[in-house]
Amino acid sequence: MLKQFSGIGYGANTYVVYNDNKNKQGKREAFIVDPGNPVREILSYAVNNELDVKYIILSHGHYDHVSFIEEYKRAFPDAVTMCHEEESKVLTDPEANVSYLFGDTNAYEDCAVKVKEGDNIILSGIDDNGAEADMKFTVMHTPGHTPGCICLYNEEERLMLTGDTLFAGGYGRTDFKYGSGAELMKSLRRLLSMEDEIVFYSGHGEMSRIGWEKV
Repeated sequence: MLKQFSGIGYGANTYVVYNDNKNKQGKREAFIVDPGNPVREILSYAVNNELDVKYIILSHGHYDHVSFIEEYKRAFPDAVTMCHEEESKVLTDPEANVSYLFGDTNAYEDCAVKVKEGDNIILSGIDDNGAEADMKFTVMHTPGHTPGCICLYNEEERLMLTGDTLFAGGYGRTDFKYGSGAELMKSLRRLLSMEDEIVFYSGHGEMSRIGWEKV
């Protein structure tokens, strides 16, 4: 299950992703992607849906995607912050994280856990028959917009979160510090070589399908 939140931060989307099958403790395990919107609505949604938020994941470290991260840490104190191992230099650099464009100059604390290409993020669950019913998202390293941009792909559901690498009808810019047009083109070719039916949700705007972006 995926829920999109937008319009109350700086134009970026925040996602809550959770396993609809409850774990052994009777909670639905969840992660949050990109804390760029104030936490109040997300917290209410988590409480109402009995979510156990395990991780706060950054698709990348730009200000509009991470600006409320301290609120999220306080609201979900047991959640582990995660980003790609190449994204530390973006988070901790006010020029690279573009906070200066928003009238701020923030250097953000590095994430507690670093992920890399091929890592799996698991949301555990038990189905009605007592069998394991986990959700698995695989980390795809898609640099270009920033060095540590990641996408998260659930092969079973043909579902992907693409951050600012790929949008509906567009892609991320590369003129900020550490951006690379050549790397982004490699990442886009990789994503667009995937199955047409994959539904993706990006860091800005609405959902799309890989096949729709090939035309």
